[in-house]
Amino acid sequence: MKNVGLISDPYGEPTAEVRPDQSIFSSGDVICERYRVIRFIARGGMGEVYEVEDWELQARIALKTIAPERASSARQIGRFRQEIQLARKVSHPNVCRVFDLGHHKDKLHADLLFLTMELLEGETLSAYLHRHGPMTCEQALPLVRQMVSAIAAAHQLGIVHRDFKPGNVMLWKPREGRWLR
Repeated sequence: MKNVGLISDPYGEPTAEVRPDQSIFSSGDVICERYRVIRFIARGGMGEVYEVEDWELQARIALKTIAPERASSARQIGRFRQEIQLARKVSHPNVCRVFDLGHHKDKLHADLLFLTMELLEGETLSAYLHRHGPMTCEQALPLVRQMVSAIAAAHQLGIVHRDFKPGNVMLWKPREGRWLR
């Protein structure tokens, strides 16, 4: 059985066929003298997602750039900070952990806003359904239970996920030692 993880700040579905060479960063680029880009993952409505190596903590995580038009004002940046602070309060095995918000500045990228989060290996529920078609009730019920449990954990804290959709639900195989319900 696959497990489900809600992406609290969604990776998003690619909006079009995207080649990594059209992305903001390339494999090997270093962001903020801390994160080395391993690979481009996807581009969505919010920005681009990369797998990066965090040199400080020696871990692989996801780094999501925020599209400049989405972070164009101090008010919008404040909203991102607030959303990240709320997301960090939700502690549940089926909710993706969000770590931090950062700024990267260099000659090529000006001031680029990004967030770091847990790296989930798998595919979105949307992609799975596109490839396999509808699930049977027997297949869907365990996933629905996990999604409801994750949403309930957020609701208990007064947090509403405003973009809950198949493209923001990751299906993944648990790593050994990871606790799941």
